[in-house]
Amino acid sequence: MNSSQTTSLTFTKTLPLALAAIAFVLAVIAPTASAQATRTWVSGTGDDVNPCSRTAPCKTFAGAISKTAEGGEINAIDSGGYGAVTISKAITIDGLGAQSSILNSGANGVIVNAGADDDVILRNLEIVGSGVAAACPWTGLSGIRVLAARTLRVENVTINNQSIGVEVVASGTNPDIFFDILLNNVNISNTCNYGIKSVPAAGHPVRMALNNNTISNANTAFHAAAGTEAWVTGSNFFLNNLGLDTSEGGLIHSLGGNQVVGNATNGAFTDLVDGDPSSPPAAPSPPATATTYCVVPKLKGKTRAAASASLTAGNCALGNVRSVKVSRKSQRKKVLSQTVPAGVEAKAGTKVGVLIGK
Repeated sequence: MNSSQTTSLTFTKTLPLALAAIAFVLAVIAPTASAQATRTWVSGTGDDVNPCSRTAPCKTFAGAISKTAEGGEINAIDSGGYGAVTISKAITIDGLGAQSSILNSGANGVIVNAGADDDVILRNLEIVGSGVAAACPWTGLSGIRVLAARTLRVENVTINNQSIGVEVVASGTNPDIFFDILLNNVNISNTCNYGIKSVPAAGHPVRMALNNNTISNANTAFHAAAGTEAWVTGSNFFLNNLGLDTSEGGLIHSLGGNQVVGNATNGAFTDLVDGDPSSPPAAPSPPATATTYCVVPKLKGKTRAAASASLTAGNCALGNVRSVKVSRKSQRKKVLSQTVPAGVEAKAGTKVGVLIGK
């Protein structure tokens, strides 16, 4: 056998092996390359082991985000609770067409900790701090906690039952440029501490634009510290202990159409751009000794006498007392429920009815 025949025979034998090796490598690489899609889906009946496609959706936003390419989008097929999520890259999460909810208890709803050049969009979502706790009383920490990104756009989002609705920390943003945040049609309610709290890290300036937002039942509706400059239009700050707070050096400009009314203390905009007349003068603070609110205490488990004393201390009053037979001895002569939930701030002297076991 001559050398050319030997070479031909060797090539013929090794070619199938080489092709098989290439096919194996491609088979290994292909799933990795296709693991992230530009658009992924979640469903209340999905499973996070799925590829998050339209026909095989994931169960949670956290499950879908790992399978979504940078700059991609997560959509909801149907209504469901899709869980808290940490965003670490440029992405859009849009719950349009469904009741897309995030329930967070003892945790943050959404943490935005993306790259300094990443743009993040949150649309059509409901973020709810599930459950109550005596201290707050709500169990959600922050509805949205913002650490880093280039821009954040929040639209058509409802946030409630949190310690803080939107918390801007901005510790990882690019210090050479403004970090821009847009809040458009955002409704924040029932926040124990702040509706919006913007306290950016030193050297990380934040610009905020607020349009058509409502913040109610917060201790402080909007707190802007040094490094924050905000422009507000068409927004309402109702029924808070303090409406606008720039005591730590932030700037909140009014562009018109705003209402800051019905708060224990309204606060005031830094200025009224273009002569905007919408902001009323700040209401004078009540005397330190005056109590204008009834803060409803937790009454469950208390005796009638103890419940009455607690209500009086909170500037409330004992209302209608009803009794019901109970089988457990430990519940007898104890409050089983109350007509006004604990933690609610009402008018002074509000009567709170109770149901007592007998």
